[in-house]
Amino acid sequence: MSGNNAPNQSSPSVDVGSMSAMKSSSRTAPPTPSRDGIHLIPTNPIQYDVNLSSKFTDITYQVSTTDQCARIAFNRPEVLHAFRPRTINEVRKALELATDDTRVGVILLT
Repeated sequence: MSGNNAPNQSSPSVDVGSMSAMKSSSRTAPPTPSRDGIHLIPTNPIQYDVNLSSKFTDITYQVSTTDQCARIAFNRPEVLHAFRPRTINEVRKALELATDDTRVGVILLT
């Protein structure tokens, strides 16, 4: 047996894109584009075409009808986005709006 780290030619090859390869304890395994379906994630940013933020003061609420996504974002930078009762009530109301909206399939809370 030689001292090099060459793979054994008699052993079956490992598909590095498989889930079993992902669970490998090797920290040096190179990433592959097909690992865990990363290639399925779109690279273009979401374009929000419906802005309902005027109904709220502590949050912003936007909807993308093409991506079927609603985005609820905290909008109190002057106090580091700290919550107050009004913030919680607005988030609750925005979640209700997004849940009832048939154009929304995913809700992003940020």
